[in-house]
Amino acid sequence: MLTTKNESPAQTPILPGESAARESGGHTPDGSPSDRDPDDIEYHAPDVGAPASRIGAGTRGPAERAFIIAPRGAGATSRPSPTIYYLLPSDIDDPIELVVASGAEVLYRQSVRPPVRAGVYSFTLGEDAALKVGAVYKVSAVLSPAPDASGLSNPITSSGYLFLTKPSGAVGDARSMATAGLWYDAIDKLYNAKQADPPDRTAARQLAALMRQEQVFSGDPSPGSTPDELKMARDIEHSALAIISAAPTTAPTRSIP
Repeated sequence: MLTTKNESPAQTPILPGESAARESGGHTPDGSPSDRDPDDIEYHAPDVGAPASRIGAGTRGPAERAFIIAPRGAGATSRPSPTIYYLLPSDIDDPIELVVASGAEVLYRQSVRPPVRAGVYSFTLGEDAALKVGAVYKVSAVLSPAPDASGLSNPITSSGYLFLTKPSGAVGDARSMATAGLWYDAIDKLYNAKQADPPDRTAARQLAALMRQEQVFSGDPSPGSTPDELKMARDIEHSALAIISAAPTTAPTRSIP
């Protein structure tokens, strides 16, 4: 089953750089001055060769796509059965196919039937689809629009890469996970903290910071990008970060068969 986590976009997104220290007067809970911004988090990419994670193929509009929440290169996980997140900037009326594969070996495949609301979603690999050390896996979300007047469909693919590793040191919190290159573990840790009751606002800001650092929603503009294309990229990133930063909803987690 595919686990989903739905949210509504925030009216005023919490952006990285808004320090939690402003709420505590720049002090730690025991009253002593804080010497580190609690929002600080930095992802250190592991040294593994893999293509960049990007949106490919056709585009129909600024929000009609599904983003795998992945870094630019391959991200690591310490879990053989990790949870992988993806985001829809807007409601989708086309089917989505989620695939995890290593070369020709398909480890996981799930079709999501429309309609699907805008929001953050996740799926967790089961024991029968556990990752193996030494392999690099491609994670894809393929949005398949209805055929156009000529009978052709132009799929939109978002992809990311991950591999299984064993951390060399202690990685108990999201900051240490990000520093160790454990992208997927850090995202899962932060998202669950952000969705907790009460929600962790620092986790929401750290999530947005990681998204910006790795240009998850904006990508690298090509040299020939037009002003309209650049504006579209900015609009996509703004909408996506608003969803990432939104307060958790009271709706229960549901499953898509």
